[in-house]
Amino acid sequence: CVSHKLTTAGVLLSSNNGSTWRATGALGTSACLHPKSQAHHAALSRAQLECGAAGWLIENTLAQLEDGRLLMMFRSRSGFVYQTTSSDGGTVWGMPRMNTQLPNPDSKVNLKRLSSGLLALAFNDHQRPVVAAPEEGAQETLTRARRRLSVALSEDG
Repeated sequence: CVSHKLTTAGVLLSSNNGSTWRATGALGTSACLHPKSQAHHAALSRAQLECGAAGWLIENTLAQLEDGRLLMMFRSRSGFVYQTTSSDGGTVWGMPRMNTQLPNPDSKVNLKRLSSGLLALAFNDHQRPVVAAPEEGAQETLTRARRRLSVALSEDG
């Protein structure tokens, strides 16, 4: 890794209709902490140490599943949406996993439960395109193109 910086994502919870909030979750994205840094980060969850493919987990969106669990999805640099669930109202979250059925060019996703009970996920249905540079140098560069906005529907998340 070039960087040994640990980034985290999580949620804010309120038990008093938004008068006060507390941060929880702390899902991380570094799979390559420097050995000297590992002692400093010993208290971090296993999820924080094994999500390196994501590059980062940001701009989360969440909805409640039919069974009461919370489903949270994230934008990531991996080319796919990441997701995790919580069974306790959002205090503890499982390890974020890449959802290879949902390609994404590192753009925001939005999840919403519809009145029909279905979950709707709005996302750009493609990975970040690789574009060859002019013949001189012929290096590949990644663009931030975001197209093919899609809505996926799910009964079970």
